[in-house]
Amino acid sequence: MILGEKFYEALGHLYYAVIKADKEFDKEEFASAIKYIRDYWLPLEEKLDSKGESIALIAVDTIHNLKEKDVPAKDALKVFKEYYLENQKHFSSHLRHHIRKTCEKLAEMSHGVDKHEAKILKEVKELVEE
Repeated sequence: MILGEKFYEALGHLYYAVIKADKEFDKEEFASAIKYIRDYWLPLEEKLDSKGESIALIAVDTIHNLKEKDVPAKDALKVFKEYYLENQKHFSSHLRHHIRKTCEKLAEMSHGVDKHEAKILKEVKELVEE
């Protein structure tokens, strides 16, 4: 799966929105989410950056930057939505499946899916469905 840096930036915004949805960011949940994203997405991406690392790490870097700036989840989600709508034709059903699966896993990580996470999951599902 060879995608661009902007894609992974947008993906980082989406995954941050899911993690931040319940407004709680405990260190353990955050670390588990980052590990899951790395473990899931790095093997899917062949393209490397100038340092020889997978460009999928851009999503992780984006999440860290958003966390540092304490960006509201709705603002981060808006960035992904705009990217998706502008680039929808590049999102295969396989790719959309990976995106939904990751969102669901991230939402379940802390204490199951709460109402804020469920709302974002619903928005993502509606957005990326064929």
